[in-house]
Amino acid sequence: MRKTSVITAGVLAFGASLATFSAAQAQGPVPRADPPLRLQPRPVGQVLKIPKITLSPAAVERIWVGKFTAAFMARCADHAVGCAVAAIGSSGVTSEAADGAARRAPDFAPRAMTAGDVITMASVSKTFTAATLLKIISDKKVIVNGKPTAISVDDKIAPYLPKSWTLSEPAKTLTFRQLLRHQSGLECGGISYAQLKTCFATTKLDGAKTYHNENFADMRMIIPIMYGSPVRVNMTDMLAKEAAGDPGPIAAYYGARYRSIVNTVVFSKAGLPTLECKVQGRAPALSYKSATTHKWDFSSVLPGESWGDMSDYCGSQGWFMSARQMAAAMRAINTPGLVMPAAALTQMQGEQLGVYASGDLGKGVSSWSHGGYHPAEWNKGEINTIIVHFSNGVSAGVIVNSPYKGATVDAGGDLWGDLVQAALTAGP
Repeated sequence: MRKTSVITAGVLAFGASLATFSAAQAQGPVPRADPPLRLQPRPVGQVLKIPKITLSPAAVERIWVGKFTAAFMARCADHAVGCAVAAIGSSGVTSEAADGAARRAPDFAPRAMTAGDVITMASVSKTFTAATLLKIISDKKVIVNGKPTAISVDDKIAPYLPKSWTLSEPAKTLTFRQLLRHQSGLECGGISYAQLKTCFATTKLDGAKTYHNENFADMRMIIPIMYGSPVRVNMTDMLAKEAAGDPGPIAAYYGARYRSIVNTVVFSKAGLPTLECKVQGRAPALSYKSATTHKWDFSSVLPGESWGDMSDYCGSQGWFMSARQMAAAMRAINTPGLVMPAAALTQMQGEQLGVYASGDLGKGVSSWSHGGYHPAEWNKGEINTIIVHFSNGVSAGVIVNSPYKGATVDAGGDLWGDLVQAALTAGP
């Protein structure tokens, strides 16, 4: 009996332990306290290393163009009737801003200025003309001694002028480079077809070898003749009318061909729609000038200028674009191989053929640009335009539709200076 009692007691003890274990399992595991965190002090003099954050090129450009357009608009705001700026980087990132009015009283349909407002480019047109010509020259071959031979900007333009023109002996010596660099000495007193025809017949090239619209206006005829036509054109009737004293039809023909070719060679490569050299729409953006005796007092302005139809005068001036389109076109021109071969682009920039090189503007930034200007003193309104390509890959377009006072110049406008300061504000 004593032995049995011992066994029974052991069984009872085992059963009690099993019950306790089962109850604990039912309640879940017993939590354990983690040991306290012990921070190890950093040795004196040891530098804390923070991982370097590298921005993508597109992110860097996005920051730059945003700063640039904001800085320019801070300078332009309230210093003109209206101003617009657009910028696009090599990666395609964009930024744009505008201030003031595209239209205002006393004109109907007043509205704010935008970067999409289209207006005349004035002499900014020369860069588009130059890019088209350089592309054609880079592709052109002539037969010399029975062999196709490349031509250059130092070749003479005479073979590519209208056959109905009579050329003076000095005119026969003109080269593409002389036109592109404004070094021809041409002074024609006008840029219409008839005026240029007369000028080439009589010129002694004894004018100042400096900036003249004639140098680029004659490219309105040169470009179509060099480029050719996809279909055979019967010019008999146009030539007969020209000989009879009516150059209108042949002038219109060359103007239309020029516009078509520039659209094909330049603007289409920028993804732009077909552009024109005339005002379009019922209520387009206008250019203004003060109705007061103070040029920069815009409290009251005269009726605005639309700039009309420049189709037969396009080349040295006349294209109608928005700031957004200007930036896109300048980016396309300065993308190697897109509008013209890389070698031709290098020549355009390096030899300043249709653009002006700035040198170092500061912070290592340089640029290639062209401006446009129709002064208030000669017109119902004033237009100021700039296209620019910076060495950091950003292209921009600027439109000011009145005289520009400038943020830093009390006596007058320094649009280029304020644009440069905006670029320097944005950084290298």
